[in-house]
Formats: sequence, structure tokens, C-alpha cells
Amino acid sequence: MTESTRREKHTEDGSSRSGGRRRVRGWIVALGLIALGATAGTFTTIAVDAGAHGGWHHGYRMHGRGFAADPQRAIERLQRASAWALGSVDATDEQRDRVDAILAAVVNDLFPLRDEHLAHHRDLIAELARTQVDFAKLERVRAAEIALVDKASARVLDATVEIAEVLEPEQRRQLMEEFAQHRH
Repeated sequence: MTESTRREKHTEDGSSRSGGRRRVRGWIVALGLIALGATAGTFTTIAVDAGAHGGWHHGYRMHGRGFAADPQRAIERLQRASAWALGSVDATDEQRDRVDAILAAVVNDLFPLRDEHLAHHRDLIAELARTQVDFAKLERVRAAEIALVDKASARVLDATVEIAEVLEPEQRRQLMEEFAQHRH
């Protein structure tokens, strides 16, 4: 299923629902998917961005360097986090394998964006170090970075929907409860 087909399918499903009970259930599912998406986005961001600026940040420091330069290590790290999360909802081996494949695809799709992000970061630093700062150039860098974030966000959302489709509704509910207990 392509990205646009998946989005159209979910839009059609959401717009065809009527009635208070369905609407409430729809909101609960939507909020759960948003939470799942935020979690998947967090996992992906941590896995892909780790080490991008010299190692893990804010308490997530890895021993050694080169983590962000190796997508396979990022995939392994993300899949370990997934194994922990899926273990709390008694996911089957088939579900775990499918989720692992989805996560690997996300990392492989997002990893090339890292170089663009780092280039934007270098451009920003270089421009701010100049004697005369060019606002138009900074605006172009900002717009390019926003477009990059939008592209990554759309890919993470697609992966979140794919993962949600792998899990049973009860497993998603349990997972959301687990994440709510561990929020900071």
C-alpha cells in the first residue's frame, strides 16, 4: 500500500463514521495512534540522531563514537527498544518481526536525511559567524530544515500507522497505558 493510498484509506474510514459512540471510539484510537506516533518518532529520532553531534545527548550518551554513522547500529538500537515495548503487550514473534522490518525501513529511509540536516546546521553556524548576517540566507536554511522535518515526520507517521495495523487494538491500548506510566 502506497503512502498516499494509506492516507486516503484512513481519511475515508474516518469520514464515513457517524454516531456518538463511534466518534468517541475514533477519538480514542486517534489519540492512541498519536501517542504511538510520538513514541515511534522519539525512538527513530534517538536512533538516527544519536551521535550526530558527537554522541548521545541529555543522558543518552553511548560509549564510543560512530553510532550515527552506522544505520545498522541505529536499527539494532531501535529494535531493542521495540522488543522491550512489545514484550509488555505479549506480541507474537510474527508481530515482532513485522515491526522490526518497519523500523528498519524507517531508519533506512530517514538516515540519508541526516546529511542534509548536518549541512543545514553547518550553514546556520557559518552564516551566524559572518560579520554581516544575511537574513535571507538564514530564512532559506530554516525553510529547508522545516521541509526536511516535514518529510521525516510524514515517514514516521506512515510507519506508525503500519505498526498500529500490526498490533491488535488491545495491544495498542496496553502499550499506550505503558507509555503513559513512563512519561516524564
